[in-house]
Amino acid sequence: MDNALANHNLHLRGNNPFDIQVSFSASASPLYPAAQGTMEESWVSGRHWRWTASLGAYSQLQIGSNSAVYRQNPVVMPMRLKALREALFAPLPGNGSRVTLRTASAMLNGTALTCILTSSAANRQVPAEGRQWYETEYCIDPATSTLRVLSIAPGMYIAYDYSNGHKFHDHLLPGKITITESGATVLEANINSVGDADSSNLTIYTPTAQMIAQGAAPVIEAPQRFPLIVPAPDNGSATPHVIVHATIDQFGKIQEIEALQSNGFTTDALRTVMQRNFGTQPLPAGASPHLREAYINVQLRPVPTGLLN
Repeated sequence: MDNALANHNLHLRGNNPFDIQVSFSASASPLYPAAQGTMEESWVSGRHWRWTASLGAYSQLQIGSNSAVYRQNPVVMPMRLKALREALFAPLPGNGSRVTLRTASAMLNGTALTCILTSSAANRQVPAEGRQWYETEYCIDPATSTLRVLSIAPGMYIAYDYSNGHKFHDHLLPGKITITESGATVLEANINSVGDADSSNLTIYTPTAQMIAQGAAPVIEAPQRFPLIVPAPDNGSATPHVIVHATIDQFGKIQEIEALQSNGFTTDALRTVMQRNFGTQPLPAGASPHLREAYINVQLRPVPTGLLN
């Protein structure tokens, strides 16, 4: 996993400055219709970078300047675009000191892979019951240290295709990324080019006066996981659950939402999450607002009918 992290994460300190260009097609989400899109990032360091993207009517320019992030348009980043950025630039976390692991061998299109399930030390691992909802799955080609499949939560899978990949210094990057949710493809991206960025001219990494006047862009936190229990009459049937992928603003309100499973409980699960406020997070004075991404395991928990009244 550490080798795969080093291979995929172009943003690590000391890496070569790069320019990467991507084109993609995305299915409809709650806020945005299906559309074609493009994304480009020029990166010199964590203090100097420039990112542009378009998806249908949405367009954005973000500039990282001296550890602050500024944006051109104060609008919500589409969930599809956010998923692509994470899949491309940050698919693997650093290994924590208390992460638990279990592995299995697998084959994908004739390639031998090592698949790894990870969870925090506070969560149970139950091999007899298969994958748990709080476990993340990584399938890695040990021969090349490349990530082939990533599943952040059951029902969401990201596949990396290296058949037309890109060699960039010590990195081997995929030529194509495909994201599926609940069995349906929601995004297909082609990495068109990866090359060295010009680090001698930092002019393009300077925010405009308008961008500075708008203040720093919101910080998007690493994905969270938590359960949400929905009491219901006990009818003796199996207990359904649905994992809901959501983005939450700084006021605790849902921005975008979609289900990673499709069953008879899906509509009620989405409605339950939409009706909730997930609270504000206290921040130091002057700090940028924080946006949250969450994978919420909405569970129908049967209780005796009398306890519901």
